Amino acid sequence: MTQTLKKIPTWNIIIVLFLPVLYWINAFTPWSTRLFQGYGPTSWPQWISSIMFLHWTSVMLIIFFLKRQNLTLKDLGYSLNTTKTIYFVGSYLILGLVIYFFGESGLQVTSFNSSGGANSLLPVTSGQRFIWIFACFSAGFCEEFIYRGFALNGLISKGMSKWLALPVSAVSFTLMHGPGTVLFISGSYYIVFFGLLMGGLLLWVKRLWIPMSVHMWYDFLLFYIPFFFTTHFSDRTLSQYTPANAIAYDSTVFNLSRTDSLPDYIGLFDDKNRGGNSNIHAAILKGIDGNNYIHLSGEIVKKGYLGYAEMDIYLSKKNVNTIPVLLDNYKGIEFYAKGNGDIYKLLVASILVKDYNYHFSPFTANRSWEKIQLPFENMKQKSLMGKAVPLNLKTITTVAFVKTIAFVKDGRSDTIDLDIKDIRLYK
Repeated sequence: MTQTLKKIPTWNIIIVLFLPVLYWINAFTPWSTRLFQGYGPTSWPQWISSIMFLHWTSVMLIIFFLKRQNLTLKDLGYSLNTTKTIYFVGSYLILGLVIYFFGESGLQVTSFNSSGGANSLLPVTSGQRFIWIFACFSAGFCEEFIYRGFALNGLISKGMSKWLALPVSAVSFTLMHGPGTVLFISGSYYIVFFGLLMGGLLLWVKRLWIPMSVHMWYDFLLFYIPFFFTTHFSDRTLSQYTPANAIAYDSTVFNLSRTDSLPDYIGLFDDKNRGGNSNIHAAILKGIDGNNYIHLSGEIVKKGYLGYAEMDIYLSKKNVNTIPVLLDNYKGIEFYAKGNGDIYKLLVASILVKDYNYHFSPFTANRSWEKIQLPFENMKQKSLMGKAVPLNLKTITTVAFVKTIAFVKDGRSDTIDLDIKDIRLYK
């Protein structure tokens, strides 16, 4: 296998190892930047299409290199003939479609976190989940073809030790995943390890279709296993859906008077999962009046297209069998806030919004306590950032306090300094 690849010019292998440059360029296109920030998941089809285009263009380039030297796919370790290839592809697609239709037929609602980053890369609509089947096949087939079949075998054919060729090809494979992966150090270690594992598998079995299969099914199930385990299956009727076990009791979204630690229905999120440097922290503090309040601190760091952090308040928590207060019985949300004079936004996440373009209202946190009232009727989606969906208050699952790079301008501080208390629903 590696002996026949000696005919391949070294510069062909170098070109393939540097193909990740194209993926880095793609990461800064409009569809990618809007997607990763969490404001434009309607760009997901364009983004995934661009990745698949780069995958298959790279494969075509390698086939061109092979034909120039009168080589075939067998020289890369792909030994399946046409009939077996049809079985190989068909079995994946059939089983993938079975899993897809099973999931869609029982799917009631799925709630995704509103922050951008890695969550933005997941398919959030039926159509996107259908495309995901083919995207995972593309990733498994093409990436193994490029980085294991051609790059790894090619390096070994040129006399490089397999112990060196393995990490070189794995690093190129990791860089192909874009700047976010490289900047997010633990994520890059993980993908390097996966590349080493797939490379070792190929050297062991000497059949390229085996790591291809492992790769495509790994990517596919990486989404679908947690998707099934975190999704509720029942009747699709929206009127039967309630955010079970809500904590919105007696018109209070959350009450801090009986706790000195952050409740488990509050989550903190920032852009570190995409390699950003923003950070957010929360603490329960006691005011001079003896009452508790929540203090948010941190920093929004603009790094390329990244720069966001938020505190989410979930309208449900486990092991409490209580029917929630329906938000449509109220005019809006009110709370007391003080801070550093910066602009923040209050966001309400609806299960009907599938592209993260949730409704929100901005507010200013001045340096002394002020009562903020934000009517639901004034909450709007960002224009040109996704599908316009009317705000349905029966479908709200999360309330979030957010700061993004959009508000870090006009000389305003990029520091998060926000105190909040007495968050309530008002009539």
